[in-house]
Amino acid sequence: MQINHKNIEINLAQCKRVADIAVIMGIQFKVNKCCLNKLKCNNPSEKLHTGSESASMGYALYELVKEKMTGSALEISKSKVSRISCNALNGKFLLSWNTSGFSGLRKTLSLALGCLAAPKLYSKYAENMKLLGGKSDRDIFNTLSNEMTDAIKKNIKFSIVGKIKVDESKIKDLLTKIESKIPKQELLKGLKPVPKYEDHTQLYPTVKASGISAVAIADYIRAKSGGMSVDVCDSYVLIYNKNADTKINQLKKKDRIKDYVKKYEKLKDEFYCVFAYMAITQNLADCCTIASIIKTKPKASSMVELISKNM
Repeated sequence: MQINHKNIEINLAQCKRVADIAVIMGIQFKVNKCCLNKLKCNNPSEKLHTGSESASMGYALYELVKEKMTGSALEISKSKVSRISCNALNGKFLLSWNTSGFSGLRKTLSLALGCLAAPKLYSKYAENMKLLGGKSDRDIFNTLSNEMTDAIKKNIKFSIVGKIKVDESKIKDLLTKIESKIPKQELLKGLKPVPKYEDHTQLYPTVKASGISAVAIADYIRAKSGGMSVDVCDSYVLIYNKNADTKINQLKKKDRIKDYVKKYEKLKDEFYCVFAYMAITQNLADCCTIASIIKTKPKASSMVELISKNM
């Protein structure tokens, strides 16, 4: 089901074959994925790269939401959150987490929306910039804050998949209640253009794919490559192994793809919702791709052509 209320959109699929509820939230705020990954790994940088500022801003929001949901045992007991992460994909900044029950869903959506006040992220932003090898400039922060504020005012998307019993009226009622949690959006003065530096150099093999195809290919490569790590980027799947090309050529064989997809056919009509759940929990998609999976309800058998066509 898809429910809209003012600037909030929810796409939801109920699924009995998973343990809990996976939620992904997205705003149209572009964040550099390479710089974001450095912050996620707590990996200091000796020099700034283009996108350091946007990554510092996005990660600051993630840190705040994470603190509210899982900051201590008390917060965890209230939010029922077992996992939370962030991602950048297709021009969107994404937060995803797992919770359980309708009360957990209501609580976590309220907490996430309550953190959407970009001007209050400066102290965390400054810490992140320092880790990435830069200094915090208040005027540059103000520019980014306004960009994030504009994104929040424009549209906030949620895609939700999991074990939950709700109907359209219950979600509509939920939306009208949680919408008030969004802080009053404030635009700042004293702006400065975000500078550009050297770009990150891509060192690893890629497979061109996007959307549902990228999710299927990433899952296939990860499962059948002998343990290679993968990541979905804006227009390709990245394989973190410099010698992956030989293995990828082997994985292009249709018989291998059919053999891999066969196990998913056991899920029958529930394949699409388990597939969407996996895409959220493994950071393989954005809100729009999850919404597309929910709406189109692809069958497991369709993955064979989807993977072979793009490999």
